[in-house]
Amino acid sequence: MNGAAQDTTAPLDDTSTVGLSMFEIATARWLHVEEIISLLSPETTPLSLSTSPPTAPPPSGTLLLYDRSVTRRYKADGHEWIKKRNSPKVREDHVKLRFQGAYRVAGSYVHSARTATLHRRAYRLLDVPGSTPGLTQNWVLLHYLDTMEAAQVSALFADHLAAAASKTGLAPHNRRFSGGSGS
Repeated sequence: MNGAAQDTTAPLDDTSTVGLSMFEIATARWLHVEEIISLLSPETTPLSLSTSPPTAPPPSGTLLLYDRSVTRRYKADGHEWIKKRNSPKVREDHVKLRFQGAYRVAGSYVHSARTATLHRRAYRLLDVPGSTPGLTQNWVLLHYLDTMEAAQVSALFADHLAAAASKTGLAPHNRRFSGGSGS
């Protein structure tokens, strides 16, 4: 920072991510439920199934797809995660995510023990009432994101999109403002 008035760019939103790949979006923010479902669906996923845990800790923005029945130790990623109190087990926070009014995705979140802004989210599809369980019920999507890095990447993408919009004469989706939190 140069001491001048601080400009802040709003985070990427649905309209500002048009034209970005799922991999670029994953470096800038957490995925939305529709994007998660798309990545966990064999017809639409650009990811290939990984058969072994990573050999080095995955960096922020990494997306990995596993079949839990094939790769049992998919969470053995080399990162040190916060443990439960008085236990050697990793503390996981669980959530169910809705899509079109129904619970469709189960997620678990873990937090890094070394870097406060690094997190891993694991997602899997839930059974839809009335449907037959399929192959994807064993699939799990891992998303690693350092929220500090993601904010910087998001600002870079927003600046790039604003510059492209100004060249084409279109108004940018993200407005720049001076100071404040933007909330």
